[in-house]
Amino acid sequence: YTYDYWVTGFALLGSAYFASIAEDSHKPYNIKDTVIMCAALMLSVIPKPVFIIMLLLPLFVRKNVVDKRRRRKYLGIVAIFLAITLVVLLSRSMFTFSSGGDTRGGDVDPTGQITLIFEQPLRYTVILLKFIAEYLSIGTMKHYISNFAYLGLGSLSAVFIAMLMFTALTDKCEFVRFKGSVLVRIAAALVLFGGVCLAATSMYVTFTPVGSDVISGCQPRYVMPLLPAFLLTVANPGLPLLKNKKWIYNLLCIIVLSLALIYEIATCIAIPMM
Repeated sequence: YTYDYWVTGFALLGSAYFASIAEDSHKPYNIKDTVIMCAALMLSVIPKPVFIIMLLLPLFVRKNVVDKRRRRKYLGIVAIFLAITLVVLLSRSMFTFSSGGDTRGGDVDPTGQITLIFEQPLRYTVILLKFIAEYLSIGTMKHYISNFAYLGLGSLSAVFIAMLMFTALTDKCEFVRFKGSVLVRIAAALVLFGGVCLAATSMYVTFTPVGSDVISGCQPRYVMPLLPAFLLTVANPGLPLLKNKKWIYNLLCIIVLSLALIYEIATCIAIPMM
């Protein structure tokens, strides 16, 4: 069993609430929505504490000019969930370092690797940026868009990638396009970048042999929890397609994705099992 579905699902839920709250600074803060947003983000972080940076997103919601008391309650709720998650992160980090890291990576020494990073920060920065340039490339997307684990990669990953980009840009209307500030968009982009940096660094520390010039063990699927916030805010220009005939747009998207998925299931799962 894998917890990736849990992490990605709750990250999507929390990001959706964040985008909804962030886009309207005049709407009174709703305690229930705030709790759901923070709880969902926290639950997505617990299996992978390195994504704690996602809990910084709620701090970028603009001040509510209607009710300052609600603003204080809102920040208090965010702080409580952030503190709880920090405790989990610190306890897990201590266990990881004391246990010597993941020995599957080879000659692993978390303490020695951290020392090396601080002694040679420029060298590690170059290693990290080179890794991220490839990790966030379109060519790497197939490894988490159409990946059937040990059954292999699907042959139609390009279709799913194209549809993801297409719908992110065009599946809009007056009520669902993001109307938040530029600051929130920048924050979402920085969270995605910061989350990737933390994920890669954690693998460099706990999985990669000391002094290596590459980062090992950072699976492409680790980027999935970070994508929703980015797509809901940054990649949301509000350019609707077929806005007067939305059912046609939805039907075409469903048909394309369904046919591609059926083909992938048949070629990667059904036929090999016969």
